[in-house]
Amino acid sequence: MSIKPLPTFMLAGSTVLHPELSQAITSQPNAVRRINSTCVELESYANVALSGHAGMLGVSILIPVICAITLLSIVEITPDMLLAILIASPIIPLLAFLNYLVMGAHRIRGSYIRVNRITRKVYFISPLTPGNVHAIDWNRLVARAGHISRRSSYGPAYRRPLFLIGVDYTLVPPTELCIAFGNTDMPGDERSAQTLWGYLQHFMEYGVSDLPDFVAPQKKLSRRDAATQPYREWYTGVCTMCDGANALLWAPIMIPIWIFLLAFKAYPDSVEAWIQHKVPYTTFPHEIDIICGFDTASPVSFG
Repeated sequence: MSIKPLPTFMLAGSTVLHPELSQAITSQPNAVRRINSTCVELESYANVALSGHAGMLGVSILIPVICAITLLSIVEITPDMLLAILIASPIIPLLAFLNYLVMGAHRIRGSYIRVNRITRKVYFISPLTPGNVHAIDWNRLVARAGHISRRSSYGPAYRRPLFLIGVDYTLVPPTELCIAFGNTDMPGDERSAQTLWGYLQHFMEYGVSDLPDFVAPQKKLSRRDAATQPYREWYTGVCTMCDGANALLWAPIMIPIWIFLLAFKAYPDSVEAWIQHKVPYTTFPHEIDIICGFDTASPVSFG
């Protein structure tokens, strides 16, 4: 039976990563969520994309306000012009809300990927089809540093997540799939994907031996704490800048930058955290939890 290939545009700009084992893994990649001697669980790139759709709701409200204030400050407003502004202002938020619904961000917040060194399988549930578990053979995977162009709340950007490409033979016809994860914090270069690829190879070959100490993700916060955390992080960054030796010298440059980050980074992240707080992630079937050692009723051996 012939295999249904990936669309060629999905691999545009990506580069093949070589299979050599990295000699030293010095830090835990940002995508790792939890790990034991059997399996490592990682955040998929879908989490970043779905988070962006929610954050754009906040930006879509902010942009008309900024445009209206700017227009009022430079042009003498007539009643007809004011009426036009009031009519046009809801258009951008409405489009952002429709995009939020169409992309399914109101139903699923994201998904996780599990790499099992015993079964030699990669398990994945797509947010688009939360009822289907895809299983891909680790030994037949091809790794690439992906290239995804996207429009973020602070302008055009690109990311280089790790692409694992393999065939799911349980589908009819067998279908080539691309699982993307890593590079979840900020846009970056190929090193993010290469580091994560080396981490996974080391785990599959040697287990958790000689890997960096695992840093568990922060426990889920209340809706209020989650929504205010981006502002606390922003404030901490401002305080750190003000404590610098050349703070006054750099102030004319840094103040506009920090105001921009407040409006187009902290504020969208806060809106996303508030809106998505109760939206669930996809969950694996109980049998996959047992196979991967993440079932609370099953003993899990670390180290």
